[in-house]
Amino acid sequence: MNLYAFLGFSALFNAITGIMVAIVLYKKKYNSKIAKIFIFQCLLIAAWGMLYFFPFTPENKTLSLLSFYTLHLASNFITVAHFHLVCHVLNIWETHKKYVKAGYLIHLVFWLFIPTQLFIIDIVPKFDLAFWPIPGPLYYIWLVSWSFFIVYPAILLYQHYRKAEGLRKRQLKGFLVGTLVGLSSGSTNYFLFLDINIPPYLNILASVYVCSIAYLIARYRFVNFELNLLHFLQKTLSFSLTIVSLFSLYFYLNQIATIERGGALYLVGLVFALALYHIFESIFTNSRLLSHILRLSDFESFEKAIGDFKEHKTFYSNKKQLEKALDELFIEKIQLESAQIIEQKPLEKNFPKLYKFFQTNKGTLVNEEVELRQAEQKTRIPYASELKKIGEVCCPIHANEKLIGLLVLGDKKVGNYFSLEELNLIDQVGKHLSLSLSAINYNETLKDEVEVKTEQLKKANAKITKSYKKLQELDALKDDFISIASHELRTPMTIIRGYTDFLLSEKFGSVNKQQKEFLTNIFESTKDLIHLTNNMLDISRIEAGTFNVHLEKTDLSKWMKKMVDDFTIICEEKQMKISLEQKIKKKNLTFDRGKFEQVLKNIIGNAYKMTPNKGKISVYLTEDKNQYTIEVKDTGPGIHKDKQEIIFEKFQQLETGLKKRYSGSGLGLNIVKKIVEYFGGKVWVESAGIPGKGSSFFFTIQKKLPKKIELQSVT
Repeated sequence: MNLYAFLGFSALFNAITGIMVAIVLYKKKYNSKIAKIFIFQCLLIAAWGMLYFFPFTPENKTLSLLSFYTLHLASNFITVAHFHLVCHVLNIWETHKKYVKAGYLIHLVFWLFIPTQLFIIDIVPKFDLAFWPIPGPLYYIWLVSWSFFIVYPAILLYQHYRKAEGLRKRQLKGFLVGTLVGLSSGSTNYFLFLDINIPPYLNILASVYVCSIAYLIARYRFVNFELNLLHFLQKTLSFSLTIVSLFSLYFYLNQIATIERGGALYLVGLVFALALYHIFESIFTNSRLLSHILRLSDFESFEKAIGDFKEHKTFYSNKKQLEKALDELFIEKIQLESAQIIEQKPLEKNFPKLYKFFQTNKGTLVNEEVELRQAEQKTRIPYASELKKIGEVCCPIHANEKLIGLLVLGDKKVGNYFSLEELNLIDQVGKHLSLSLSAINYNETLKDEVEVKTEQLKKANAKITKSYKKLQELDALKDDFISIASHELRTPMTIIRGYTDFLLSEKFGSVNKQQKEFLTNIFESTKDLIHLTNNMLDISRIEAGTFNVHLEKTDLSKWMKKMVDDFTIICEEKQMKISLEQKIKKKNLTFDRGKFEQVLKNIIGNAYKMTPNKGKISVYLTEDKNQYTIEVKDTGPGIHKDKQEIIFEKFQQLETGLKKRYSGSGLGLNIVKKIVEYFGGKVWVESAGIPGKGSSFFFTIQKKLPKKIELQSVT
């Protein structure tokens, strides 16, 4: 009974293993010949396991005979498919395809005769088994052919293994061991056919073939197998150990007592099986034992580390920061031997063949694969030697279709070779790094350019500084000249105006009409010259820092009214209206009344000159928390926007037409600007530049004076 139970378990285990691997491969949608043949072989092994049902029918001769017929129908092509697979693995298909095709044809003929007495005559009790087949004459011929397609591929594998190197040698070694253990163990069925009392206990090892090839595929990337093999093996072993535990418990309980089968027992068994499965899975998942024994890396950990890296930071500003992040990811977390970035210039200089290759190719290169390709194709790949020197994995980093560097990784310290999924993730890291590397390269280029420009600017600045000092000296001389000239001019101008005034008063004799007209012109011109001289002196004092401040407490409302009233009479001469509107709460203000009278007179005077007859000048006084704002609005020709800034500069006036119409030195508004800004305020103009719409001049008086003025004496 125990033998039957074990054979049933081994058949079930082989069937499940074959189906699971076939499904995983099929879901990955592989198009390679190796993958397709291996899927076909897995399905044959799975079918053989499922049709191996005679242990479940030990009392039924008919069903047992049917089982032997069907299991041979399934196993008939297993070894031929194995030979087919080996031919593609060894790249000898072209020279051996005739033998493979002949093998399929021969076994197709055998397949037609399997359900006949030529193949199995009958089934009879044999040794410990209730039924076992008596082979027919054709069976022995079939067995020789079936064995040939195990032995001959093994010889071919061994021959190629001896000549192979590196990854290829490890691949073939694993394939050879899997073949000998897996398919040879399945051959233990045939001892009983030859009347040798060795039960087929090793049948269970038939799944070793499937598992070993799957392991090779994942570990050595036979067909770019995208499978987390560690995760797959964890589940497979958990399931296997659960079944083994259940069978062991069943055997033990059968020995100590007779168990009656029932629904409750099956339910308890199911619950127990689920609990065992979760226990085993938890042990394998949380323990690194399986990983170290099989030298497999955990893809889920690999994927999580890459995901965390990409989410943590998208941009690295300098090389040190980037190198540190790569070390943490690939060396500390993923456990690779090395990780570095080789930039475009060193790559082009030291590895020109690799540089040329990656200029037009974006795929990741793996050193072992390139070596394998060279061995298979028996040709020299130009960049292979450079790749071997540089590292195990090279991932190009492109930006705007231009190669800017390589992400170079060493081999895994412990674990399988890089799977296709892992290489895809590494490729994503390469794309992720393109932004940072581009920015770093740009910053370095910019830094170099800045250093060059800075050096150029330093030289230019030295020249400018030298020129500026000369200009300062000239400016100082100019200010001294203006100050001296103004003083010297003002005295004779004042004398001329005084004598002219005396003559006009006719105290020293009468003058005729023409003489009076001449004297009046002299008097007005002298008056203008004195005004110009005073303006020049004011500007010179402000710029020289010898500006005298006279602060006094004043009723701002009354002061504004007086200033407007002073212009009322002259406005009436041109039939102009001038008005004042005040909206203030606090009237008393400490400020330099004389200086701001000069400011307001200049602005209202300009408005008067610009406003035509029957025009209007409006003056507004408003208040906010920190300052008073005075607006003077006229109905003159307005000021174009491109002139609104320059009118406050020295010797600047409006366009030629206005110069002819309105006289002036171009110093008045500059003095206004300097006085207002000296006291912490600001001045500006607003105008649409449309005739008749006029302009609005604004200036502010601060309630709290600047510290430099507060320190001066209040008179």
